[in-house]
Amino acid sequence: MPRSAKDKRTRPQQRIGSRIYIICEGQNTEVDYFERYANLIHDTHTCQIIHPEATTPEALVRETVKIKQLRGFDDDVFWVVFDKEQSSERSKASIRRAYELALS
Repeated sequence: MPRSAKDKRTRPQQRIGSRIYIICEGQNTEVDYFERYANLIHDTHTCQIIHPEATTPEALVRETVKIKQLRGFDDDVFWVVFDKEQSSERSKASIRRAYELALS
C-alpha cells in the first residue's frame, strides 16, 4: 500500500553533507566577507553565519559550544572569528583561554 503524503512528511529528515557555522564578532565587515564566502561554497556545504552578542574570544567560544550542543552534527565545522586589534597581554591571555576552552 503506498504511503500517504502525511506519512512522508513525518519521517525524520537527514541532512546531506556538513554544515559550516561561522561565529563572528564583527557586525559588518566579517559578516559581509563570510556571506560572500558562503555563496562561493554553497554547492558543497551549507554555511551559516552567526553574530552573537559576545565580544571577547572566550565568550565567542562559549557561544559556539552552546550552538554545537544544540545544532551540531558530527561532521559539522565551527569557526570562531574575531579581530585581534590589540596585542596587549590581556588580549593574548583571553585568546589563549578561548583556545583552551575550544579544545576541551
